[in-house]
Order: sequence, then structure tokens, then C-alpha cells
Amino acid sequence: MRLGMLLVDGCNMPASRRVWHPHPWCWRKRLLVDVARLTQDWDWCADVIFDGRRPPGFAVAHGAVRARFSGAHHTADDVIVE
Repeated sequence: MRLGMLLVDGCNMPASRRVWHPHPWCWRKRLLVDVARLTQDWDWCADVIFDGRRPPGFAVAHGAVRARFSGAHHTADDVIVE
């Protein structure tokens, strides 16, 4: 069995932004759900990293997928490189 980690730059996923989402953060939640569905049978962890600060009330995990935010002074790319 191979264990690994999947890192996704959430802000580089243009298909995740849908015009019909009612709130600015809903596209992020949708991406977390999609990644959780994709990886549900994997023995891997998955982190989806977004630019900026976490929106108020945004859940930081969905299943085995964790949402991370870069903060005000960094980008998702910076977090991935770390």
C-alpha cells in the first residue's frame, strides 16, 4: 500500500467557480465535496489550499479533505511550496 498526500491549489480550479452559487464561498465548498468524492477510496489525505483568509462560518474539512487558507499575506502557491 502506498500512502501519499494530494495538494490542490483551489484558486487554480476555474471550473469550481459556478455563477449559480449563492454565496462567494460556495464554490470552495463545492470543490471540497468534489475532491472528497474523488478521493474517498484512496489511502491518501487531501488538502485544498485557497488564497486569502477563511470566510466566516466556512467548515475546514469535508470527510478526509481539509481546507487550508493562505492568510492575508501569502498565496496558496506559497503554502504548497512550504
